[in-house]
Amino acid sequence: MLLAARPALAVDRSPSAYAQAYYAYGVAQHCGLVTQGAEAGFDRLERRLAAEEGLDEEGRTNARIAAGIAFAMEYQNRGLGGARPWCRTEGEQAVRRFEAVPVE
Repeated sequence: MLLAARPALAVDRSPSAYAQAYYAYGVAQHCGLVTQGAEAGFDRLERRLAAEEGLDEEGRTNARIAAGIAFAMEYQNRGLGGARPWCRTEGEQAVRRFEAVPVE
């Protein structure tokens, strides 16, 4: 008996910009790189992205959970010596990005 194959339904599993920002902030925090300017910029970006994506409290919570899981998985993937290059690349990029967020 032959079964007809059905096309798989595409599901967008890419993280939202909001979740990506939380992941990047987590990396910067882990690396000890967060400055006052980066923290203030992240706060501004977080509010803007939540509004742009129309996230309610549940949506924001789910995005933060997804970002935390992505961070934990990447941390485990990096291994013991992997934090240094991670901090020099993603951590420093995150801080520059957040410090560059314009004041509203």
